[in-house]
Amino acid sequence: MAGDFAASAPVNRLFIDEITAVDGWQKGLKRVLDCGDLRDVLVVATGSHARDLRHGRERLPGRRGRLSRTDYVFAPLSYGQFARKVRPRLDDATLTAYLLGGGSPIASSELYATGRLPEWVLQSTRDWLLGECARARRTRRNLVEIMQQLHIHGGTALGQTRLAREAGLANNTVAAEWIDLLADLHCVGVAAAWDISKRREVARRPAKFPFVNLLAAGAWAPTAARSCEEFQQQTPAQQGLWYEWAVAQELFRRAAVAEKSEPERLVYWQDGKHEIYFIGSEDQHLEVKRGKASPLEFDWFQSRFPMGHLTVICSTPFETDHVKGITLETFLEAGA
Repeated sequence: MAGDFAASAPVNRLFIDEITAVDGWQKGLKRVLDCGDLRDVLVVATGSHARDLRHGRERLPGRRGRLSRTDYVFAPLSYGQFARKVRPRLDDATLTAYLLGGGSPIASSELYATGRLPEWVLQSTRDWLLGECARARRTRRNLVEIMQQLHIHGGTALGQTRLAREAGLANNTVAAEWIDLLADLHCVGVAAAWDISKRREVARRPAKFPFVNLLAAGAWAPTAARSCEEFQQQTPAQQGLWYEWAVAQELFRRAAVAEKSEPERLVYWQDGKHEIYFIGSEDQHLEVKRGKASPLEFDWFQSRFPMGHLTVICSTPFETDHVKGITLETFLEAGA
């Protein structure tokens, strides 16, 4: 193996692209590592089967080296990256175009060139999910029903029992397995309920399942907008749902960049009268409103979260001691 590398190379690197296309790659790689043939070689393995990579790395304990970071998620383009390239042409439609393409390089390129998401991009996205569905021995019909329910319920909390019933699944265990699959594929996030008094997540309460892949959300919504003009013609409720999912995707993207092991995990809070869409770390919380907002709407916040700070994503910026309103574009631009 050593003879295959240049003698002058400071570090020997072996790149294995699309390793997930090889059945049983984990066992094969483990065997080679245990033989010592790759003792002084940095192995970089990539693949498009996110779930296989995630579970495959768990089967290689003690064989992943001593680097400070060994896992990387290729997250969507940040809004800043996207805007720098397309704003000269799209101008005021830049944010809307990002909501449609979700930072996908292929979708972004098509939106920049033609102003529209072509069917082949959407079909490729559907084919990807259908392929992963087939690998997991799950039916197309159930995938279609699950996606439909995630769109219908949008930003509301949804118990697995109800999801199973309305999607026509056998039971809540099957519903949980579907959510695990979509989360492993970095398509859907899982937002658990937050208990203020105990300061922890409550797994038994209904969760929210926001899309963290905007392109996938649009590909599985027949009525979704395909151009900026069509997006502006949608109802405020439809646009608001995309705003919420855009925030969820951005939180996922930031968590992936920050090396979080489960970037798709989110948290929300609600009581009988009020709700906060995303409970963040260090008492930094997020609420999402597509339209106008006023600090008077959140005069209850300090009594519920005495040490907290709330950022409200809305169309009317404002600032008080504990609550701050910013636009969606401002929020997205703050991402690395």
